[in-house]
Amino acid sequence: MNVETDDSKFTWGDSVIIRKNSPTKFHPGKFASICGTDKISFQKEADELSCKNQKWNYLVEFEAGSFVEIPECY
Repeated sequence: MNVETDDSKFTWGDSVIIRKNSPTKFHPGKFASICGTDKISFQKEADELSCKNQKWNYLVEFEAGSFVEIPECY
């Protein structure tokens, strides 16, 4: 994790709000901070995260200290 390149929308430390239409497991509408980035490189991983292969996946931390991996589309 923590691969940073020019095609990633977000980088470490960025503040984000999870899309309200995202699956419940991604905590829709919550405020979070990016604490890791990774490009999805296997179809199995993409399937588990309900997104497309070769897209970005972000590790985000919420205000209470919990964290979750969330695909870029959410």
